[in-house]
Amino acid sequence: MPTDISPEAIVMNSPFGDFSLETESIKDTVNYLVNNVRRTDRLNADIEAWVGKSPEAKQKDFHSRVYIMWAHSVMEVLKEDYGIVDIKNYHYGQSYTTPVYLDENVGGTNYKIPHRLTLFLENKKNPSERIAVSFYPYEKYDVELRFHFSDESTDFSTLWERIENHFYTKGLLKGQKFDAKYNMLQVEEKDWSDIVIKDKMKLKLNRNAIKFLENVTLFQEKNLRASRGVLITGPPGTGKTLCCEVLCKYTDATVIYVTRDCLEHTGDISGVYKLARKLAPSLVIFEDIDTLGGVTREVGDHPLLGEFLNALSGVENNAGVVTLATTNHPENLDWALTDRPGRFDVRLDFGYPDDKTRKSIFEKYLKPFKTKKIDLTGLVRKTEGYSGAYIHEAVQTAYMLALEDSGYDDTKTTITQAFMDEAMVGLTEMREQLGKRVEGQSTKVVDELYN
Repeated sequence: MPTDISPEAIVMNSPFGDFSLETESIKDTVNYLVNNVRRTDRLNADIEAWVGKSPEAKQKDFHSRVYIMWAHSVMEVLKEDYGIVDIKNYHYGQSYTTPVYLDENVGGTNYKIPHRLTLFLENKKNPSERIAVSFYPYEKYDVELRFHFSDESTDFSTLWERIENHFYTKGLLKGQKFDAKYNMLQVEEKDWSDIVIKDKMKLKLNRNAIKFLENVTLFQEKNLRASRGVLITGPPGTGKTLCCEVLCKYTDATVIYVTRDCLEHTGDISGVYKLARKLAPSLVIFEDIDTLGGVTREVGDHPLLGEFLNALSGVENNAGVVTLATTNHPENLDWALTDRPGRFDVRLDFGYPDDKTRKSIFEKYLKPFKTKKIDLTGLVRKTEGYSGAYIHEAVQTAYMLALEDSGYDDTKTTITQAFMDEAMVGLTEMREQLGKRVEGQSTKVVDELYN
């Protein structure tokens, strides 16, 4: 170990006593080795032997699950023009080892994705054109791709342009439904019969989202804006999320679902819209947009606000992109978001259901069960200010009480008014304990528990 270091020398301690090394001599030795000793490992030697001396190299880096989709497009395009002559993997660039692949499921289909290996490829029509493609992982989805080729025989710019075109027009994300971290969504099979909202709300959602995306070229032909923004507001449990799920089912467009935990870095929102434009027609859903920190300037510039505003109506053209955002607290959103067509063109307010709607919700949720002498009029009266989520919980609790009463024999289980009343009492007590009552023209329940 060094016992003393000075600009002139390093003093080392050893079992045979101290000795010193002149720093100038060490520097000269290192410089000689760096400049005169050429280290060629087996990987580099194999690439040069395949492609030719001093090959060109281009590098592409990926840092998330999107690597899966890019690697798939790389392989699909390469297979069109090149034959794979050999596949090798190297242990620290020297000894050979087994090539490594990832087994990934995307949209219900399994894919074999290269992870740590080098491909040696030969052009099918021109065997003299050879390239090598190396996959170097640092983490599971943090992967570096290097393309090795002769500049005289391979036009890399054209090759990469074709890979990009495949990724955006035929790749694994086109027409799929996924979140901003590239996880595929497991969309439940829901339709408009699963949600009780007013017909005019359904009509506006269909007009401004589904039908708009299906007919976007008509708007482009007439020099109209080919993008749309829809803001759905209302208390928790009033059907906002269900509407998003239904719209996901009814559209064949690409769907990108964005929540707060998907946005970790500056530029993430811009990245979402860049992808949406490339994969258009696209539906971008922002769930609970108010959780993005408020997106307001009340206490200073919000870090995401400018980026969001620019993404919605900046220099880039969002042709073929519909933005659908939900919020429990529209009052927390900046006026620049909510008060300008071109960002959010339509606002739909999902308030607490009225008497007629609450009756329909009770009928919907009670339909699968055997019932006896249920006073729907009385239940509707008692649930003024309730959301659909609370009504659903009341029915579920009543069924649990009835099932328990029957000894868990479903064939003998009947929901009666008594069970409904008991369920309502329990919900009322719980809400009072949680302090979720607010005063208004009528009692309004802030039912975040059942969002």
